[in-house]
Amino acid sequence: MASVTRSRFFQADPETVGRLIADDVVGFMKAAGFDSVSVEEDCLEIERRLGLANLSLTLRPIDGEEATLAFEQEAGLFEAMTMQYFVEPTAGGTELEARTEFTLGGVAGSVLDETLVRRQRKSELEDQFDYLERALED
Repeated sequence: MASVTRSRFFQADPETVGRLIADDVVGFMKAAGFDSVSVEEDCLEIERRLGLANLSLTLRPIDGEEATLAFEQEAGLFEAMTMQYFVEPTAGGTELEARTEFTLGGVAGSVLDETLVRRQRKSELEDQFDYLERALED
């Protein structure tokens, strides 16, 4: 299983950072650059258009996690995929760590390269961190 992990320090208390993520999951996911984000029942539906391709995922919340936000793929282009966001108090603020683990398989495995997926996910996570920084400035 491949993984991508990114973290960033925020000069804000953990409750504020966690609330910004949990209270507007759709906005937080849209900040990653997804073209469409919606909630259907308990699941999160995300979609990204890449040229002629339309990539979509159905993500189910993972219960019992210590993460502020955690999902695993229920349907989509990966054989398996999880994403987790951990908010940890630090001296003077909060450390947010985001982890995504995935296994390419099926059609995705023959079309996508693991390096390409890692690069894309790193960019998405940085965009989400930037979104939080802007929200904290307001």
